Amino acid sequence: QGRLDPPLEISPPFDIKRIILYVDERNLLVRDRNHIRKYDRNSLQQLQCIPFRWILRTEITPVGKESFWAHNIRGLFLFNGTDWILQAKEIFKTMPEEIVNFFLTTDGSLWITFRNSAYRLRPGSARWEAIDIPDLRGRRITDILLTRKGVLWLATSGMGVFALEQGKTSNYSIQEGLPANWIHCLYEDTQGAVWLGMDDSTA
Repeated sequence: QGRLDPPLEISPPFDIKRIILYVDERNLLVRDRNHIRKYDRNSLQQLQCIPFRWILRTEITPVGKESFWAHNIRGLFLFNGTDWILQAKEIFKTMPEEIVNFFLTTDGSLWITFRNSAYRLRPGSARWEAIDIPDLRGRRITDILLTRKGVLWLATSGMGVFALEQGKTSNYSIQEGLPANWIHCLYEDTQGAVWLGMDDSTA
């Protein structure tokens, strides 16, 4: 409405910074150091407090307002309503590395990326599918975008971006005119154009 509402008091108060995970018409989900807290959006009364036992380097990704994923150096975990359950055990049996990133794409697929590989869990499936792109080996995937036309874009740290469409892979880097090869984020606008965010520019 063109103005900011005054600050709101949340109970219980936080002693450190907090991260907003999810907001809808009725719910507000906030993460602090070692809890996920669910509030009534209007009254700001706490409805639920979900603890997680990891403090350092834990990233929380909500899937809607009831399902939460967490990843850290110990693995990938899903909150089942009462506890955090280790997921993708078959991958971590053979994968010596820690997870680099965790993503959710618009088709409902979940992604985990390592420095040398990426895996996708499709909606309704129990099997993580390995995504093998030889040129990506050794490069960190910094963002994943699935466009409305079904093109899968992978941003990387040093190799530009990759576009996967109908079994064909295309790579775009400074050789094709990008200002940089280190891409931080991807975004699709309302016209279907894909935007790339870099340190000092966009494309």
